[in-house]
Amino acid sequence: SNRVLDKRSSPRVGLRTKLAIVTGQTGPFEAAPVEVWLRDLSAGGIGIVHNQDLERGTPFVAHLPRRQGVALRVLYEVAHCKRLAKDLYSIGAKLSRILP
Repeated sequence: SNRVLDKRSSPRVGLRTKLAIVTGQTGPFEAAPVEVWLRDLSAGGIGIVHNQDLERGTPFVAHLPRRQGVALRVLYEVAHCKRLAKDLYSIGAKLSRILP
C-alpha cells in the first residue's frame, strides 16, 4: 500500500482466523465469549467480522491466542461498524488496554 495514503499509525497484519470476544461488562459476571473472524490486527487496533452489529463506543475483550500459554485478553472500543450483508458486520476497534 502507498505509505503516504495510509493514515494508520501502525502497519496492519491481515489475518483470517477465528477469535473469541466478550462484549459488555468485564469482571466476574462477564458474558459468554462469542466467536468472530479476525480480519486484521495492528498495535493500535483490530478489525473483526461479526454476525451482529456493535455500536460505536462499545467495549469488548478479545482473547488473542498465543503460541504458549493462555490467551492475551485485550480491551478494545468499537470505532466503526459497517453492514456487509445480512447478519454480517465489519467492525473496527481501537485498543484501550491489555488486561492482566
